[in-house]
Amino acid sequence: MSKQARTELLSVWREKYTSVTSRYRKARIIDYIIQSAGYKNRKTVIRLLSSKKAPPGKKKRGRRKMIGRKKLQGIKKIWFLMGQPCGKRMVAQLPEWLAFYAADERIEYESLEWALGISAATLDRVLRSTKIKQGARKAQQESLSNLKKSIELVDSQRVITEPGHLYADTVSHGGSDASGDYAWTLTLTDDYTLWTGNRAVWNKGQYGVCKAFGHIFRETPFAKRSINTDNGAEFINYHLQGWLKKQHKRTKVTRSRPYHKNDNARAEERNRHKVRELVGKDRLDEQGCVRLLNEVYKYHDLLTNHFYASTRLVSKHREKGSGKYSRKYDKPQTPYQRLLAALNPESKRYKKLVEQHTGLNPIELSRKVEEALSKLYEYIKRQRQRREESFDESNSEQRLANPD
Repeated sequence: MSKQARTELLSVWREKYTSVTSRYRKARIIDYIIQSAGYKNRKTVIRLLSSKKAPPGKKKRGRRKMIGRKKLQGIKKIWFLMGQPCGKRMVAQLPEWLAFYAADERIEYESLEWALGISAATLDRVLRSTKIKQGARKAQQESLSNLKKSIELVDSQRVITEPGHLYADTVSHGGSDASGDYAWTLTLTDDYTLWTGNRAVWNKGQYGVCKAFGHIFRETPFAKRSINTDNGAEFINYHLQGWLKKQHKRTKVTRSRPYHKNDNARAEERNRHKVRELVGKDRLDEQGCVRLLNEVYKYHDLLTNHFYASTRLVSKHREKGSGKYSRKYDKPQTPYQRLLAALNPESKRYKKLVEQHTGLNPIELSRKVEEALSKLYEYIKRQRQRREESFDESNSEQRLANPD
C-alpha cells in the first residue's frame, strides 16, 4: 500500500477509533489496519490513530538541539570577546569568563550555566560558519653577522621543564613593500608557560630593540634564564649582545641554527596568533603608529597571558603504515595558570601575580584592545588621506609651472 493510501486509511478510522471505548473493538480496528496497510508494530498504529493531526512523515532521528538561535548568538558574542579561540581552549576559558560576561550583560549567572556543559566539538561545529581563516605569513631573510660565531647554537630537541627560557623574533609591518621605514614588533615567548610579550619599535635599530627588550623584561613575572634568537641582524649585533651581557649577566644567550626555522618555532607560532591575527598585514610607515600599537599590546598582552588558554605539544611520532605524524597535546591552560603551577606559593612573584590577576577583567580588556585598534586604524587612514592630498597639490603646481 502506498503512503497516500495509508494516510487516507488512517484518517477514515481515526475518528472511529477515538470514539470507541471498548478495548476489544479498538483491538479489532488495529488488527484490520495492520492487515490492510502492512504495519508490523501495533504501537505505531496506536500512536498514529491516537494523534489528532494527520500522521507526519518520517521524523528526524537524534536528540533535540541543545543550542537554539538565541543561545548561539550569546556563544558567538563570548567567542569574539575571547579572541576567537578553538573549541578546546574556549571550554577551558568559559568558567572564568562567564562570570564577567554575566556581570557585563547584567544577567543572572545561573542562566548561563548551560554553556559549561557544551563540549569542544560542539563549539567548533556551531561556530564553523563564523570563523575567519587567516593566510600564512612569509618570513623575511636578513643577512648574518660575524658576531654569530661566538654565540652558542641550540636546536629544537631540547626539553624545557621550567619557565624562563625565552624565544625572540621580530614581525614586519611593511606590508607588501619592504623598502623604506616602517614599524616592527618584537615578540618574546616563554617556552614552558607560553607567556608572551610584544613591543613595537620603529625600524630595527639597535637602540630601539634594546629599549623594547628592557620593557618586556620588566613586565615578565619570572626570572630570565636564557634567550634564544634567530640569526637576524637586529639580534646579532655588538650593541644588543653587549647590553644583554651587561644588564642580564645570568641570562644565557643562544641562537637558532641557520635554515632551521623550527628551532624558533615557539616565537614563530606566537607571531601569527598574537601579532598577525591582531594587527593584520597592513603597512605601518608612520612613527605615530608605534605609540598606538604599543597601546594595543599593553592590554592585549594582559588579556592573552591571563585569560587565553593554549595547548603545548606533549609527544609527536610518525605512524608506520600511513606515514602521517601523530601529535598529542596537554590540557588547555592559560600562561597564568602554567606559571602559577611552576612558582613557589610563598614567593613574592607568586603573590604579586595573583594580586595582578585579581584586578583584571577580560571583558574590559577586550574592549580596550578594540578601542586601541580603532584609534590605530583611524590614524593610518588620516595619514594616507593627508599624503594623497599633498601629492595631488604638488602635481597641480607642477602642471601650472610647466603647462607644455
